[in-house]
Amino acid sequence: MNMKSIVKNLVFLILISICFSLGVFFIISHNLKAKYSYGYNIFYLTAIIIIFFGAIGAILGINNKNISSKNISKVRLNKSKLLLLGLPSLIFSLSYIWLYLGIFRAIPILYSYITEINYLVIISSIVLGNTLVSSIELDKRTT
Repeated sequence: MNMKSIVKNLVFLILISICFSLGVFFIISHNLKAKYSYGYNIFYLTAIIIIFFGAIGAILGINNKNISSKNISKVRLNKSKLLLLGLPSLIFSLSYIWLYLGIFRAIPILYSYITEINYLVIISSIVLGNTLVSSIELDKRTT
């Protein structure tokens, strides 16, 4: 392992730690405020989860890319990956909003999973961020 790789991985570790810490901090502070004021904001909570935990997935996806602008000839989007993996994870990441709108109340098992096991929403946001970044395919120029 060379020094450049170690520094790159250390930077990614620091960025992931910052995103995780800020996401957890904002969720906990929101839940504490909601406990006393009964002002539970579903849209704020969903935005926090998608932004911070989706950023963790995006950072993990960037880590697997070899990006150098001088060698890229074409940028393509893997639409099948976006449809088969990105769309379901987006739908599940927005499940607090679906719950607020009353869509998941028709399916009691999903309703109980979302209200009791909220880390599944966080995991789906990480998958969403990773899918968005890893579905971008970079074609290398061969000269």
